[in-house]
Amino acid sequence: MSFQPKKFVQKNGVLTLNPEYIAWKQKNGGANNPKKQQEFVAPIDKMAMEIKVLTGSGLVAKDRNFLGKKTTSDPFVVVSLVSRGQKIQLGKTRTVQKSLSPIWDFTLSTSLSYLQHGPSPGFPNSNPMLMFEIFDEDLMSQPDNMGIVKVMLKWEDLHPSAPTWHEIPKDSAKNASGKIELKISTKVHRMENLRPYC
Repeated sequence: MSFQPKKFVQKNGVLTLNPEYIAWKQKNGGANNPKKQQEFVAPIDKMAMEIKVLTGSGLVAKDRNFLGKKTTSDPFVVVSLVSRGQKIQLGKTRTVQKSLSPIWDFTLSTSLSYLQHGPSPGFPNSNPMLMFEIFDEDLMSQPDNMGIVKVMLKWEDLHPSAPTWHEIPKDSAKNASGKIELKISTKVHRMENLRPYC
C-alpha cells in the first residue's frame, strides 16, 4: 500500500497544495480508498439537435369544396422550443397544398445551451420541450389551428434516432385528428477540460 502524502503543506508560512499529494493522486490516489470512487463526469455544455418533420397522416380537413363540405387542407408545421416559460420559434415547414397526408421532409439543426435551458434554481425540474403546431394556410385570413404535438427533451444522447409517429391530441385544436412523423436526434456535448485539480 503506497503512503498518502499530506494534501496541504506550509511553505513560507502559507498553506499550499502539496505537489507530492497531486502526484500521488494522479498515480494511484483513491485506489486504496475503501470507499468506491466515482468516475468523474464532465458537466454538460450544450446539446446539439437535428429535428425532422417528415410526413402527416389523417389530418383534419379545414377547407371547403364548392359544395361547402370540408374535404382538404393546406398544412404546414411551426417548430418551437418551450423552455423556462418562454416560447422560441425554430423554423417552419413549407405548405403542402390540398393534402391531409402531406410530405414535408423538413430538417433543421440547432443547439441548446445548458446554462440557458438546463435545470436552474428557478426551474429545478423543467426540461425543454419541442412544440409542433400544425396549421392550415389561409391567404385571406389567419391560419387555422389543426393541432399541436409536444415532445419533451432530455439532456442525453439520442443518436441516431428512428422516425416516430406522434398522435395529434384531439383536444389540441377543434376537430384535431391524425398524426405526424418526426425524427429527433440529440447529442450532448460536455466540458471535458473542466476537471477537478485533485
